[in-house]
Amino acid sequence: MSLRASCRLILLLGLSLAVAGCSSGSGLREGLTLPQAKEDTQAVEREIAAAVPAQLVEAVDQHRKGALLDCDGRRGQSWSGVTVVSIIDVPPPNEVIPRIVEQLSPKGWPIREDQDDDGDDLLYISGSFGATWIVRYDRPKGTLRITSASECFRLPLNAWRDADL
Repeated sequence: MSLRASCRLILLLGLSLAVAGCSSGSGLREGLTLPQAKEDTQAVEREIAAAVPAQLVEAVDQHRKGALLDCDGRRGQSWSGVTVVSIIDVPPPNEVIPRIVEQLSPKGWPIREDQDDDGDDLLYISGSFGATWIVRYDRPKGTLRITSASECFRLPLNAWRDADL
C-alpha cells in the first residue's frame, strides 16, 4: 500500500471516529477496559477475515499491537488495530466483499460500500459507541486490509498511553 493510500485510510478512520462520536448510539461506553476494547475489536476483525471463503485465504495477519486514538475530545480513547488477509489468485469480485456484508448484516450495524481513488473496494462498518471497521480490498495485490477502532472508553488516569497496546 502506498504512503498516500495509508495516510488516506488513517484520515478516513479518524474522520469516521469524529463522525461516529456525533451520531446517535455513540459516546463513551462506561466500564469498558482497554483489554476488553481490544479483544472485542479484534474479534470483529477475525469475523470479517473469516467471512472470506477459506479456499481464497493464503494467510491472516492480525497485528498484535495497536494505538490509542482520541474519540470524544475529552478523556475517551479508542483502541485502533489492523488485520491483513492475503488472498489467493484474483477471485471474482462477488467472492469477497459481498460475503463480508452478508456475514455482518445480521448485527444490524450500518455498512456502507464504496471505492477509493485507486478503484479498491471499501466497506465502512459502524458498531456501537463509535466502533468502526474500514475494510479495503486491493484486488490486484490480493490483500484485504481491516483497519479498526474500538468502542470509545475512558482510559484510567493512572494508565500509561504508550504501554504495550
